[in-house]
Parts: sequence; C-alpha cells; structure tokens
Amino acid sequence: MFHGNKVLQAEDLNKMNVIIEKLKKQAKAFVILIVDESGQLITNTESGSMVDPILLGTLTAGNFGATTELAKLIGEPDFTLILHEGNKENIHMLAIGTYGILVVIFDNKTPIGLIRMYSKKTAEALKPILEKIEVTKKGQKEDLPSDDELDDLFNW
Repeated sequence: MFHGNKVLQAEDLNKMNVIIEKLKKQAKAFVILIVDESGQLITNTESGSMVDPILLGTLTAGNFGATTELAKLIGEPDFTLILHEGNKENIHMLAIGTYGILVVIFDNKTPIGLIRMYSKKTAEALKPILEKIEVTKKGQKEDLPSDDELDDLFNW
C-alpha cells in the first residue's frame, strides 16, 4: 500500500505543518500526525504530554497493516479509513493515497462526520506534497554499490 524512504525538504514540511494546523483548528482536534507505512513520523502538531507521537505512529502503521489483511479476507484491496471510538476521545486514521496516513485525535463532542470531511480535504491537500516527496526519492540512486565499486573504494 505504501512506499518508504521519503526525502523531505524543509519547504514541504512547512507546507504540511500549515495544512495540519488548519485541520487541528477546524476539527478542534488534540493531535494530528502524518506517518508513513512503517510508522515513521513525518510530522505532527504539538501535543504536549498527551501522546507519544512516535509510539502512536508505530501503532497506527500496525493497525493499518492488520486492517489491510482484514480487507483482503473479504475481497477488498484495502481499507482507507480506520476509526476508533472511545468514551472520551476518538482516533480517526485516513490513508493519504499510497503515501502516508493522517491521524486525528479528537474528543467525542466533535461530530465524526465533520472529522471525516475535514480529514478528506486535508488528505487531498497533502497528497501532492507527499507525492512529490515520493518522486524525489525515486530520482535518487537506491542501489548498493557493485562489487567492483566496493573494490575500487577500498583499494582491494
């Protein structure tokens, strides 16, 4: 579903932060994160001591992995949205194309439909930025050096 090893420029990070800060205000959310398929944190809004963003990112990726397998069991290629409802707080996780996962933590006073609408708009705004990062990554050499290159490097 996703592709790793992203190359992130400062201007792209700033754009993403502006977008997720807007979502945080619109949705009255506590925390917003963007993570990749491995759970690596790409960026997040300030959360204070409420949640460990690195742990949340890792658990989100695991959750999406398990959900993808559930989707396959019923004949779906994948699911793009996961919602966990708690007594006081909820977690909404939305795939941003094949480039990452948008995570929104909000309280149960905020209508879920509102979160879904704003999250979808936010994912659409984030997708071209994450897509650009993916294209940049693909343009870079990813292969390991050949045996001859290693021999030359170490004078063997």
